[in-house]
Amino acid sequence: FVSQVYILRLLGIKTIWTVHEWTHKSGGDITPLQAAIVGNCFHAIIAHCETTQKQIQSAFLLENTNKVFIIPHGNYLSIIENTISQQDARKELSLPQDSIVFLIFGHLYPFKGHLEAIKAFQKLEEGSYMIIAGGIGDIQFKEQIEEKIKGSQKIVLISERVPDERVQVYMNACDCVVLPYKVFTTSGVALMAMSFNRACIAPNKDFFSDTLGDSGGFLYDPNQEDGLLQAMNSALKNKDQLIEMGERNYKQSQEWDWDTIAEKTF
Repeated sequence: FVSQVYILRLLGIKTIWTVHEWTHKSGGDITPLQAAIVGNCFHAIIAHCETTQKQIQSAFLLENTNKVFIIPHGNYLSIIENTISQQDARKELSLPQDSIVFLIFGHLYPFKGHLEAIKAFQKLEEGSYMIIAGGIGDIQFKEQIEEKIKGSQKIVLISERVPDERVQVYMNACDCVVLPYKVFTTSGVALMAMSFNRACIAPNKDFFSDTLGDSGGFLYDPNQEDGLLQAMNSALKNKDQLIEMGERNYKQSQEWDWDTIAEKTF
């Protein structure tokens, strides 16, 4: 990757990097030396939020920090069908109509905090359910999850990639999308939740702080041992607030349409 970018630079071909992940999984796929080379080879770099912009400007030792531009991650309003009601979605998944339903969506990986979310959920009061839906990124981790939820009637696990036409079932069945990531740069799932009028629970840092703010979800301190549990408890006790947060998120996501993003990128 590094050598390819460098060769393109030598050939005078303009290259632009949209940064979705760069400190991924175990803490970094790009070494400091590679970062310095790659960062200065690109003609421009696109970050999805202000925090990532600043991190890139610093970590990549850029000679020209002005070439890092902020362009938000686009919404899913015109991409994923959204026609099923919550009532019908819950019927399809055999979930009660009067419970708070949490959703964890996307590939199963340890760095996404699934086990921590399950542990927190199991400490909640009665009256809530959790759906975990997404493809298998790590077989051993899937087995860990299955062991953790064994015997639970309140946690539904769908450990397979969700087809586009089925996304609306899970998004509309839930009240709140939980994003307990331990390592992240950007979250497409957060934008998907916002596009489906859903509140979020996420760490109060970086992309999530910039994108959701105080009014888009219950954000928690990831360094606080029971932070995630407290956030889930708050969501459980404030359903009306979840609705308001979802409406705010939907309105915000409307501004991040792909035509606008294409114009800014161009």
